[in-house]
Amino acid sequence: MSPFALNRSKARLIRAALLLALAVLLYFRFQPRSASVGIPLYLVASHCDKPWGLGESRTVVLNFAPNGHPRINQDSVTKGELADRLRDIFALRAEKLVFAVFPKDMSLEESAEYLDLVRSAEGDMRIMLITPAAEMSACNEARPAVLIHP
Repeated sequence: MSPFALNRSKARLIRAALLLALAVLLYFRFQPRSASVGIPLYLVASHCDKPWGLGESRTVVLNFAPNGHPRINQDSVTKGELADRLRDIFALRAEKLVFAVFPKDMSLEESAEYLDLVRSAEGDMRIMLITPAAEMSACNEARPAVLIHP
């Protein structure tokens, strides 16, 4: 075998390896990236992380009446009109923030349905969950709100 034939076969092998590497790079470059799934939720660390009191006029709190019906602050709404009502409230606001207080006896699935409805009202809505522990905590235990799902 001549040295030129050996160089040609090496050149073909190198070209084939480069083409294969290029094909692999292009394949992974155009693969769809997995998007973040879920709703970003924040936890209120204590009741001192105001303003989430119901007396604040600009604060929006999703809470539930003793009979289990949803309310926005003190106004009763049906599950079907919740997203539309929130859309109306936040139409002219720059900051879209809803505090949510769920009853202890509400199922996780039903709570998730309400969170989905809130999120559907505005895509960039921030939702802060007020836990029973936050409601009961003392002000000297105040900590900043924590993002629990990116």
